[in-house]
Amino acid sequence: KTATDRWFGKWQHEANYLGVKTSILKQKVSDQNFHDDFDHLSPIDQDVDYLKNSIMFSSAIGDWAATLLYEEYELVNQNKLSSLPYRRLPQLTLNKSFTVLDERISINWNNEFVQFDKQDRVVGDRLHINPTLSYPLEGNYYFITPELELDFTSYQLDNNVNDNNSL
Repeated sequence: KTATDRWFGKWQHEANYLGVKTSILKQKVSDQNFHDDFDHLSPIDQDVDYLKNSIMFSSAIGDWAATLLYEEYELVNQNKLSSLPYRRLPQLTLNKSFTVLDERISINWNNEFVQFDKQDRVVGDRLHINPTLSYPLEGNYYFITPELELDFTSYQLDNNVNDNNSL
């Protein structure tokens, strides 16, 4: 490519409408050598192997909080294909925090479901559930908060070559 047809574009937008926060990031380059003509970019931007593109919606209503994320990457440096992160198409988190028994016991319920994908690699789904239960104990000269936590993660993997399940 010549200097006249080489380009870099970035669009970033954040909004909050009716309690729903939205964040959009779109980046694109004409080719992997676009830095040759864009020396005004910051040193961080000049050393990139891939560009992140994402859209995220998040909201909180009462004790509930939810986030929906779509995230993918454009490869800039073809020699760094192995370092390209997994795409999250989509990632959904749903969390709830509340108290019971006269607000003495705190319960946090964190959930995540994500579909991840990467060219020529293992792809699949992940479900992560993480509830916690805590009970603060306080006196004049002490305080302690015992906590019970369950951490459950389940994967459904595809594209396994020779049953290699490593990510």
